[in-house]
Amino acid sequence: MNTEEIKIKVPSGTARMFEKASEEEREKYGLLLSFLVGRASQTREERIERFKEIAHRAGEQAKAAGLTPGKLEKILNEER
Repeated sequence: MNTEEIKIKVPSGTARMFEKASEEEREKYGLLLSFLVGRASQTREERIERFKEIAHRAGEQAKAAGLTPGKLEKILNEER
């Protein structure tokens, strides 16, 4: 993934926390910001479509792993 450095204005406390963060934490913050900016730029319809795609893919993976409607029902009805 190609990355670029950007400069944004944030509250002073946020800037101090970022400056004190480890490189690993800073990378996580960058990924989170990238996700949030990407999500904010999507329309509601695009977010719904993306959710449907993820749900469909999860269903296909569950079927491939042997999860059946009966097994799912049993899991959902188990007491905790």
